Amino acid sequence: MDQLFSSVSFTMAMLSVTVLTILWLGQSARVVWTQGRLPAPSLSFYRPRFGRNIQLFSDVELICTLPTNVRLPITVFFGWDNQSLSAIHSLTIQNRDDVRFTTKAIAANEGIYVCWYNASNTGDVSRTSNPANLTISSLPGPILVVPAFIPIGGNYTISCQTTTRFPNRTLALYYRQLPVTVGNEIFKFKGSAALLDNHDSITLSRWLVDSTETFEFVCRLEIVDFNQHIYLSPPSSPHPAIAEEAPIRLVPQYQGSKCLGQLEVQVRGSWGPVCQQIESWNPAMGSVVCRELGCGTLSSVSTKQDYNHKVDFSIGSILCRGSEGRLRECQIDAVQPLCNSRKGLKIVCSDALPTTKISVTGYREVSRVDISDEHSLELSCMFNAPWFGTEKLFMDLTRVSIDSYINIIDNVQIASGEKMRTMLHAPVLSGEYACRIRGSEQTVSSVRIFVSKWYKPNVGLIITALLTAVSGAAILVYMCVYRVQKGETANAVTSQGVSTADPEASPGMESV
Repeated sequence: MDQLFSSVSFTMAMLSVTVLTILWLGQSARVVWTQGRLPAPSLSFYRPRFGRNIQLFSDVELICTLPTNVRLPITVFFGWDNQSLSAIHSLTIQNRDDVRFTTKAIAANEGIYVCWYNASNTGDVSRTSNPANLTISSLPGPILVVPAFIPIGGNYTISCQTTTRFPNRTLALYYRQLPVTVGNEIFKFKGSAALLDNHDSITLSRWLVDSTETFEFVCRLEIVDFNQHIYLSPPSSPHPAIAEEAPIRLVPQYQGSKCLGQLEVQVRGSWGPVCQQIESWNPAMGSVVCRELGCGTLSSVSTKQDYNHKVDFSIGSILCRGSEGRLRECQIDAVQPLCNSRKGLKIVCSDALPTTKISVTGYREVSRVDISDEHSLELSCMFNAPWFGTEKLFMDLTRVSIDSYINIIDNVQIASGEKMRTMLHAPVLSGEYACRIRGSEQTVSSVRIFVSKWYKPNVGLIITALLTAVSGAAILVYMCVYRVQKGETANAVTSQGVSTADPEASPGMESV
């Protein structure tokens, strides 16, 4: 990773990293020894194991293991592996236990160490042990924290943190543009800050980012000791900071509607599920999803679908207020490779709910039925929505009375193509009857039923009426016949009188 950093920022990294060893000194002056004939002991690292990744200011423990045939008492020495074989620590022992040497890796004396011993009775000296190279490998690396999800148009803050409490600490931040191209491999210096005793991190905030926000960040810890030695930690793990458009979709089990199904989000070019803990689910999130997709309002949500199999990533820990226009505007805190114990979310928006159909048994498709109060009716409700498969939805049969009060007459769960049959026994109440899928805002199918009072007819009145009608008809016939006959007689008399009067016409009158 080091070669990726600019030479200007890391010139000091070429300085030698050394160790100042604090030792238990058994004597004030160093003793110089020469190689002897006794069998050599062995030297190894006890902590850290194999002497790997020795961090600044950590405890380093070496073990000098004696030969099995050594004669006690002896004095064990610990020192540098150089031509003079200078002893810097010694310890006289009466048993064959391994001898441990502990030192603090805090300064500028890294090097190769050996151990040896001499017989207290004879003064003979052993050969030196195998060498152990004590070298500070690194400082504790800092931790870079970048938000798991960064929305376009949003703000974000990254931080570089260290858990060390060393003096003279400095944290530095570096970045490069993504995707990495030829000539763009080197991280560039972004900024640094010296830490006060009560501070352990530096931060960088970015505001109202757009689609060009595609960076990768790392950070590094630098320490200067009292001897002006400079120590550099390895860089932190790199983390991308990419502003996401984050479109969403609902993936149905059956094709036919975009407004229901498993909720997924596209991040960095791949689609992944949204997985939530059941207790962290809130309806506001579903409302935001339906609003963003233009699918009406939230109808229902379920967490029955598990995504325990491996996916490219999953989105979780989403918290919405309900007023957001897009899901990316909600707080999203987790982008993980697995859903683990979380559940996938299946959302049904109101626009996915189909229109219903109501019918009256014995009638064709009608919008109005007039019946008497002694008649019963059977109503049927159904819907056709193959995108729900065999899933059952709650169907309600309602009646809106004249005063606009809604009564639920019947309700049952039915699947697409099934019917809910309801018998309305006499006397049926007048009103508008409708079939509605619970939670739907779709136009419902309805029929108006009007009921009139039916009275049982009176036989006596009917007979009286018939007799009256017959009598009236007889009188009418009689009157008509009588008047016709009377009129013919009068006409005959008149004609006879005129004809006899002609011979006796008055004098002076001429007959015509």
